[in-house]
Amino acid sequence: LREWLQQITDTLDDYNAQNPQQPAAPFAVNQIVHPTNDRLDHDVALCAEFKVPLIITSLHAPNRVVEQVHAYGGMVFHDVTTLRHAKKAIDAGVDGLILVCHGAGGHAGRLNPFAFVAEVRQFYDGPLVLAGAITKGEQIAAAQALGVDMVY
Repeated sequence: LREWLQQITDTLDDYNAQNPQQPAAPFAVNQIVHPTNDRLDHDVALCAEFKVPLIITSLHAPNRVVEQVHAYGGMVFHDVTTLRHAKKAIDAGVDGLILVCHGAGGHAGRLNPFAFVAEVRQFYDGPLVLAGAITKGEQIAAAQALGVDMVY
């Protein structure tokens, strides 16, 4: 991970120096927060060392990661598949939610993306990312109309 983070930050620093009017977008690192991930503490420490702008967490409450990332000014977005998990992530202090819905890859959720967005927007006004069931521009526009900030 150290080599990758060094390469990413060096490349983005070079690009930004050459393109001050069009800086690169921030990058993210995905962290599995599940207790079986014995690399989590090491990897989060590296992310802190390199000041990774965005950490995406999944599979467990992200409290520890949120504290460490916020300490250096980074942001944490958390993958959620249910309303209960969304509320727990908000309580943990995440900066954004990624609603992993039916049709997403990996540990895909079972909820319809548009119903899930509508339910979450009833209690959360922070950044929302919608993952799953997006294949066309019209679906991106529909997601934006519902209040989603980003899709993938």
